Amino acid sequence: MSNNYYFKVKDIDQIVKQFKALSPLITQEMIDNVVKKLGEIHISQTSGQWKPLFESQDYFKSMKALERFYKTYEDQLTIVSENGIEFTWEEFKDYMTSDNEISKSRKEMHDEYVDLTNKFYIDDDGFEWLIGEFC
Repeated sequence: MSNNYYFKVKDIDQIVKQFKALSPLITQEMIDNVVKKLGEIHISQTSGQWKPLFESQDYFKSMKALERFYKTYEDQLTIVSENGIEFTWEEFKDYMTSDNEISKSRKEMHDEYVDLTNKFYIDDDGFEWLIGEFC
């Protein structure tokens, strides 16, 4: 079973309210797009015995950049799993690294039969990243 992890923007309702006030030409579809893109920023997914898979974003493309992003906007973000569990940065990072030694690497499993060159990479700290959105 997999579990997804997100940065949730704390004051998304206030942001939407301000966005609506900018112009009467702003549609509900535009608002929904803002909430979808900004309300929850997908960080990673865990599944079975696989190493955690992180989603490369415009904001971050490595674990170091992910931590920098969080530390920069910590007052505006919470880290939450899809089942509603909130994490501090330290708890999240510990959880994402706790099973790395025994978990299977996607690279090890796929190198022989799947070309992941344009969809997947490993950062300098050994974390696995997906290029593009999770399905």
